[in-house]
Amino acid sequence: MLQEKTQIEDATPEAIRSTPWIECNTDTSGNNQLNQIYLCVDTTGKNLIEFPVFPKGKFGSEIEFMKA
Repeated sequence: MLQEKTQIEDATPEAIRSTPWIECNTDTSGNNQLNQIYLCVDTTGKNLIEFPVFPKGKFGSEIEFMKA
């Protein structure tokens, strides 16, 4: 099932009030697959905060959910 990367990015902050960093991997067919979602926390580890600087990465605009 393909999802637009922006759909995932837009939905997550509404649920947790923080912008995630989405990491993908590429399967053998060349499809981008959701691999990990990163969140940033403050120094206490108790509160989600916005990333001061987003990590660098490169992937397509569509993400395929990995099949179990």
